[in-house]
Amino acid sequence: MFVIGALATITACIGWLELLVMALTRLVYRIIMLHDAVCQLIKAFGRGRKKKQTKKPR
Repeated sequence: MFVIGALATITACIGWLELLVMALTRLVYRIIMLHDAVCQLIKAFGRGRKKKQTKKPR
């Protein structure tokens, strides 16, 4: 009985770990996608600022 219970708990833990890993990978993927989008926005803003600065004579 003890061995069966231990195996059951181990398999349950592995299942939970798999779910956790899947959730974490999804989260990381979303963060990477957001990061790329933010970087693109920053690049666009930077280009706009550079263009505005070049127009103004210093």
